[in-house]
Amino acid sequence: MSIVLFFVFGTSTSTAKKNDDIDFLLIPYQKVLDNLSEEFEITFYVENKNKEKLYNKVKDMTPKKFEQSLRNQFKESQQYMHDASYDNGENHSFGPHNIPNAHGSVPTTPF
Repeated sequence: MSIVLFFVFGTSTSTAKKNDDIDFLLIPYQKVLDNLSEEFEITFYVENKNKEKLYNKVKDMTPKKFEQSLRNQFKESQQYMHDASYDNGENHSFGPHNIPNAHGSVPTTPF
C-alpha cells in the first residue's frame, strides 16, 4: 500500500514541480509579454498547456530577440485587423475572426 501511495503522490509532486520550473524559466519572456500587452493595449498570454512548448521554442532566444519576433508577428497581424476585404467576407471565413478576437486579446505561441 505504501508503494502505491508513493507513486501516486510522487507523480503529482513531480508534475507540480515541473510546472513551477517552467513558470520560473519563462519569467523573462513573461515580462516581455506583459510589456507588449501594455504597449499595444491587448493581452498577450500563453495558456498553461502551452508553456512548456513555448519554452522549448524560445529557450535559445534572448528576451530581446523574443520581443522583436512578437513585434514582427503583431505588425503582420495588423494587416488583417484593418484589411476591409478580410472583414467583408471576401476571404470566405465563417464566424468570428481570430485576429483580433471579440475580447481584444491575441493568444500567441510564437513560431
